[in-house]
Amino acid sequence: MYMKKILNFLLSTIVSTSAFAQITLDTPTNVEAGVEATSNTKWEVKSNITIDGKMSFPAKTDQYAILVSNSTLEIGSTGVLEMNSDPYATVVTHQNLIRLGNWGVKSGTLTIQEGGKVILDKITMSGNNDVVNVYAPDALTPCVWDYSQLYFFMNGNFNMLGAGDYKLSFQAQADKVATVSFVENANLNIMSLGNTNNFSMKLVDFTDKNSIFFSSKVSGVKADCILELSELDSGDYTVSFYDGETLKNTITITGADLNGFSFSQSTVDGVNGYLLAVAIPEPAEWAMIFGALALGFAIYRRRK
Repeated sequence: MYMKKILNFLLSTIVSTSAFAQITLDTPTNVEAGVEATSNTKWEVKSNITIDGKMSFPAKTDQYAILVSNSTLEIGSTGVLEMNSDPYATVVTHQNLIRLGNWGVKSGTLTIQEGGKVILDKITMSGNNDVVNVYAPDALTPCVWDYSQLYFFMNGNFNMLGAGDYKLSFQAQADKVATVSFVENANLNIMSLGNTNNFSMKLVDFTDKNSIFFSSKVSGVKADCILELSELDSGDYTVSFYDGETLKNTITITGADLNGFSFSQSTVDGVNGYLLAVAIPEPAEWAMIFGALALGFAIYRRRK
């Protein structure tokens, strides 16, 4: 009996000190691979930290469970950050969210490596030019809502750094700029637009290997949803997309007429919307192009 008590004590000591034991971390710190931790208080991340284990925030009434200011919160390839939300909440303040920046003063960065997971409903970019780097399409998963939402309270940057289809919800303050960068074969599906503000999207490295799908589904919004899409690098087009819970099929084009781009009705996952892509010339157009090239070459030969 005495030996059994000793063995039980040693076993409990090993489990409690094991890297796989559940621990409580109420201040920001690195979470090593294999560690499972929870926090019962808000984190204010002011220096770079990395999560390679599993970090969870139980559902509670604090709107922002993690604040990232002048620093980077990185989710490693084995890391999981679970921002549990209250499924019975009726107001947004019952959600656990991530806020980057400090309301226009300081900025923050969230980086999710391939293999890493962040489970949450909303990321707010409140600093000036906050950054979200995502290396895989499945890195962001919602808790309660249909899609994880990016709220551009200030100008912000969303970088898709891995190929695949990214499904997100976008929302923004009026007259803010969302800079979205692409890699080859990365496509952005904006499955809902939760506000009626005008905002701009700056596209970086958008080629014939990419596309953006804007849905006609606006969850919980009765008014029209307005998205202003502008290519700010060259200023060659601006598109205003008007839609609401009832599909209006209205597209207003200002400036040049989508030089080199196509904008057409489409359906993704049973949801009606519009697809923006680089226009691929039709066979007749190719014939005209090659004909013009041949004519130019003939003129060049004759002058020579």
